[in-house]
Parts: sequence; C-alpha cells; structure tokens
Amino acid sequence: AAFEHTTVHRVEARVQLDNMRSIALVEKFGFQYEGVERSGLKFADGRRDHRVYSLLRPEFTEARGAL
Repeated sequence: AAFEHTTVHRVEARVQLDNMRSIALVEKFGFQYEGVERSGLKFADGRRDHRVYSLLRPEFTEARGAL
C-alpha cells in the first residue's frame, strides 16, 4: 500500500542471496531485480551480500490495472 496512500515513487527490497522464498515473493509482486549489493547487510557474525529489487509507482499502477 506504499503507493496508494503516499507520494512515494520507488520502493526497494533487499533480500539475502539464499532466501529463495523472499526472492519468489518480491518477484511475484512485480519487483525488478537490480543486482547484488556487496557487504550490504550487517549481522552479528559479519557482513553479507544481498539482492536488491525495486518497484516504481508506474509499474505498480500498470500491474494493478491488469488485475
């Protein structure tokens, strides 16, 4: 609902490389894969790479209209 109740233009999702369920979810909702951000997530045992996805307002609006 980020696009329905705000003026936000872009929403990002960051997903751990091996989290296949989260990858499937963001792709199901139309997020576009942009690439890997190296050492972007910090954990107690160190930093990890993650996949970056984004969804733009026009893409969201187009997908909603197709439903």
